[in-house]
Amino acid sequence: TRRSSDLFQSKNVESMQVKEQMETSFKSLLPMKVGGLEIKCVAIEYRDNVSFGESIDSGKIDVIYITPLRSVKLADILAVTAKLKVLTQTGVPDYVQQGVSVGIGIKDNKPEILVNQRSSVAEGAELSSQLLRIATLFDRIVK
Repeated sequence: TRRSSDLFQSKNVESMQVKEQMETSFKSLLPMKVGGLEIKCVAIEYRDNVSFGESIDSGKIDVIYITPLRSVKLADILAVTAKLKVLTQTGVPDYVQQGVSVGIGIKDNKPEILVNQRSSVAEGAELSSQLLRIATLFDRIVK
């Protein structure tokens, strides 16, 4: 089983809307399996880095989707995810430039996959070469 989570702020309207959209979408896909593994999703409310890290660790989270956040140092969140080897994702393109591993943006009215290569390596992800070929890369690692 793989565990995914949405990181949200309950007092942030945009964050709550995205969380609710993600939950609705996820529920419509149940039961979900990827590569033969069942995917379970839980929501984590962001209060502070200590409780965030504890929630990830106790919930055995593998992947976290970061909703739009306010008054939070994204670098602090990313330090926790790198330490715990949790892949980060987002729908906020600027967050990928700031260090979230994978994101979705819009370019010329089409979806665009964004990858922060350095962050994905720090989080222990092994992204396929096919994905890297079609993605817009940030903090590129040259081999």
